[in-house]
Amino acid sequence: MTLTAERTETTVDTEKTDYTPRSELPDKEPRPSLGRRLLDDLKGANKPKRRATKKKHWAKAGFIRASILVFDWLLIFTTATSLVPALGAWLHMESGAAGPGVGVDGLIAVWLVPLLFVVGMLMIGEVAIMRALWRAGTRKIERMRTQLESEDDGPERARPGREKTTTSSGSKRRKRKRRK
Repeated sequence: MTLTAERTETTVDTEKTDYTPRSELPDKEPRPSLGRRLLDDLKGANKPKRRATKKKHWAKAGFIRASILVFDWLLIFTTATSLVPALGAWLHMESGAAGPGVGVDGLIAVWLVPLLFVVGMLMIGEVAIMRALWRAGTRKIERMRTQLESEDDGPERARPGREKTTTSSGSKRRKRKRRK
């Protein structure tokens, strides 16, 4: 029994076998040299692409929150130790409270009340900056979370406008139950 490219014959085990000559098989890509493979390994090109894990998500979220808190602390510390005292000294000299003959009432009216007003405005501005940073961090963490969830769901459910099923208080879930 000889096998050829055009014929299919029955073997001893009564199984049909297709024979394709080696010249008709698709060519394999040549294997890269050892040096190229080592260089690719050092670059990380041969590592499998992994999806973001929950530990990485928690680490990134923690880093975002920590960096925002450090920035907030630096902002408050700098304002309290350098800006407010400098403003107080400048206001004391420019308002005339440092001059002779200014009593306690004049000191309160000319120096303390304007200083408290400026400090209050600085405080309101800093709180607004801190809230904006915190909300920006929350948006970034939510984007990372939805990306992680879309990777876990697979490509058939990964679409950008997918609605959240619940919130931390479960209010959306309760609203859906009421409507039904």
